[in-house]
Amino acid sequence: NETVGILSALLLAIFPMHIFMSRQVMIDILVNLIFLLMMFFLLKFHETKKSKYLYIMTILFGLGIDTKANIVLFVPIFLVFLFLNKKLLKALNKKNIIISILLLILFALPEILANVGFVLLGYPPSSVIYAGRGFGPEILETFSFYLHAFVNTNTIFLAVLSLSAFIHALYIRGRNELFIIFWILFIFAFFSIGGLTYKFSRYVFLTIPVFSILISKLLYDLSKNIKIKNIILPILVALFFISAIFTINTIYDAEGFSSNDYRALNKERGWDLVGGYLKENTLPGDLILSDEGWIINFYSERYSTSYINYEFLKKPPENLKYIVIRENEFSWNKTDEYAIYINNTFPLETKIENFHIYRVNSTERT
Repeated sequence: NETVGILSALLLAIFPMHIFMSRQVMIDILVNLIFLLMMFFLLKFHETKKSKYLYIMTILFGLGIDTKANIVLFVPIFLVFLFLNKKLLKALNKKNIIISILLLILFALPEILANVGFVLLGYPPSSVIYAGRGFGPEILETFSFYLHAFVNTNTIFLAVLSLSAFIHALYIRGRNELFIIFWILFIFAFFSIGGLTYKFSRYVFLTIPVFSILISKLLYDLSKNIKIKNIILPILVALFFISAIFTINTIYDAEGFSSNDYRALNKERGWDLVGGYLKENTLPGDLILSDEGWIINFYSERYSTSYINYEFLKKPPENLKYIVIRENEFSWNKTDEYAIYINNTFPLETKIENFHIYRVNSTERT
């Protein structure tokens, strides 16, 4: 109901991971918005049976595919929703299915063309390729990693409350509870079975809104239980605000970016020195190529892009001034070919800590 919805929004607003991701120049927060909008219009379609809501949901799905590949996790969730609400199948007909497919293809065309270009021309695809190891004994280990990452990037109070709400939903086992339980378990299981090469907790970021809904439902149910309301609820409310204050103090420091430990770690790695050098030797409109573009963006206050590829290096844009790679990239299987190519093609201007900074001369442009 509306009470649960408002409380869910409040919880979502103070989830540490949600706050952190909202402040980064990354696409995860946008994918979450698209995902939630898709869920909203799916519910509107379920409520009204009007095809226009199905079409809007499909358009959002296409835009989501253009944004980040993990939006495809909506497909099995959508199928489970249909299974739990079989009357919705009657609202689907040949006409709105065909229109939906055409809309999906149209709005996903940038990503489709990018992958067609990869197959025909050899350009790297823009979609995420999951480097799965398949089934094996590492599944439980990977699953525990994501569970640990979820707890680690949220306050202990919110993490424990999320687990309590999850258990509460398992006990209730209503139709809606089954749906959101599947939402959480599927996303965690998908990345656990896949065994991602890059294990970041942001891959389970899509579960954060669902946890906020579950917690809100738990609190709502507690408030309706007169016997425990006067005892449990005041304690939870007090812990809630303590957790919010703790979260703010943890994430924000006096300089307004992140924790001092995080900033100190980047300084130890030399990112601040590299960023300072680039800022001093470039103009605001200049472009920098690096495998850690978002950190370069922050420290140099310049545009930086990641995912270096040969075609981009063979025909560099006019505003590309520097390429930054780390020494250990010469030994990484993924990037050693790029690093060797850069080392043999572009003049090395300087070394800072374990970073190589290469200059892109105007004479090298084609």
